[in-house]
Amino acid sequence: MKILKNALKILATIFLVVAIFLFFYLPTLATSEKARGNRLAQLDCRMYLIAASSTKTNSSFFEFSKLSKEERHRALCLAIYLDLLVKTNFVWSGTSNRLIVAVCPREFHNVPEPILFNLYHKNPAHAVGFSDGTVGLISPTEFTNLNLSGFVSAASLATNSEFNIFKN
Repeated sequence: MKILKNALKILATIFLVVAIFLFFYLPTLATSEKARGNRLAQLDCRMYLIAASSTKTNSSFFEFSKLSKEERHRALCLAIYLDLLVKTNFVWSGTSNRLIVAVCPREFHNVPEPILFNLYHKNPAHAVGFSDGTVGLISPTEFTNLNLSGFVSAASLATNSEFNIFKN
């Protein structure tokens, strides 16, 4: 009888520990449908690169000023939301010599997601788009050391008198 009582206590304790673990862990598995923070910034960088790459011709040189108004609108439609800093002239390159051509100046802390397994550790980072068409994250130190000459605010491009994205 005593062995059965001890076995039930051990089983109840294990059940309680598992229940508490699942109570805290299961909500971390649920993802919201909305992109937020660095996920949204990476999406914005990716959309700018997709719009820019859709205008590729035989040349590997991208020049924003040569885009039509529709192509400019497509390139900037999401980039102005987070006011990305973008290069308007750059050369498409391979992964070995890629350069940053779009960067989000706002720092977010949600990628990777702070969850129980990483003890809710937040990793500050800036989203960037590269000249090979990929996106990624850089640390705040790398952002501080980044030479931003040649970058232009997407919002300033969108409010340019020649092309006003807010009229549409």
